Formats: sequence, structure tokens, C-alpha cells
Amino acid sequence: MSDLEKYKDPNNIYKKIWDKYENVNKLPCFYRDIIKIDFNEFEKKVYSNDIKSSKNIVNSLLAGDVYLLKNTFSKSYLKELKNETAKTWKAKKSEFFKIYEDCPNFYRAITEDLANMYSFKQIKQTQYFFPWNPDFCNLYQETYKRWRVLKYLSGFYKDVWEKDTPKDGIVDRIQIVKYPPNSGLLEPHQDPYIYQKFFISVYLSKKRGRF
Repeated sequence: MSDLEKYKDPNNIYKKIWDKYENVNKLPCFYRDIIKIDFNEFEKKVYSNDIKSSKNIVNSLLAGDVYLLKNTFSKSYLKELKNETAKTWKAKKSEFFKIYEDCPNFYRAITEDLANMYSFKQIKQTQYFFPWNPDFCNLYQETYKRWRVLKYLSGFYKDVWEKDTPKDGIVDRIQIVKYPPNSGLLEPHQDPYIYQKFFISVYLSKKRGRF
């Protein structure tokens, strides 16, 4: 059994579907369509274990569809998270820690002079959170309720990696990111396709129209 296989749930209907349809040499490079759906509805579809619905979701993702899951978090929680993050960052200094045992949550300001130290250029403010530390603003408690759905959709045990620490090899990590106005950037890139089928993002802002 490979290192990755031990994290997959043999009774998970999606594992069987991914094993049948997935071809790592033919993954989509461009998006085909944007699928808008309420999170609660999406969650019910994923956990229904209906073979036809499950196949449709997997083949949709493999074709390059992007899912926009609406109403995933409450507006009140996101407002609280943004406010607490803003207050915390005012008192934080920029630091960096490698992800070893007991790695703390830390704040990092990736400025222009640091932008090229990463595998792709980026300018941002970010704070990294790990599940073995105190749960800032109930971030993991709230996120895991949603993240488990996507882990299950990936064919894994839905609580996979939740208790892992760096000695175990793979850990869960959450980051809150702000791209500073007029300077923030994220260079076009492709994330590695190893331990996750897709990445998830929660947007804490919205596009404003011009007046």
C-alpha cells in the first residue's frame, strides 16, 4: 500500500469513482464552467452516496468545472473573523517557522524583497494556523465542518489528518491572506497534485463596482 492509499477510505464511493476515471496525465488546465450551488445542497449531494450524482460531480471536476459554494459560512462569523484578524495583525511581527513539531501559528508579511523566495512570486500578508495550537476564533472548529465534505469527496476518510502533527508527515494548515491594495499579487501557477484533488478558498471580500 502506498503512503497515500492508507488515507483513502475503501468504503468511500468517491474513492472508487476517482480510481476509475482519474488520469493524472489528462487533468484540466483551464476551467470549463462555474457551478453555483448552496453549500448545504452540495453537502447533501456529496453525502447521499448516490452513484449517478457522485459520478457527475467527479467527472465535472475532471472536466475543469469550478464550484462556487454559496452560504458556506455565516456572514456574522466571517465578520468576526475579519475583525479579530485585523486586531491581531496590528500587534504581530512578521516571522517565519518551518513546519516542525510544535510549530506555532505565525504571521508573515511577504513583501517585494521576499516575493521571489517562494516557488512562485507573491506579495501578501498571511497568517498560518495549525490544528495543534489554540483554535483562533474557532477557525478549525468552523472550517472542519465544511472541509470534511471536501475530503470525503476526494476519496479520503473525512477526518483524515485532523490529529496529525509534523512527525506524521502530512498536516492540515489554514491560512488567512490579505493582498495589499496596489501591490499584492499572486503569480499564475499550478498547485501540486499529490495529497489533494483540489484547493478550497473562502473569500472574505467582494468585488466592488465603480461609481
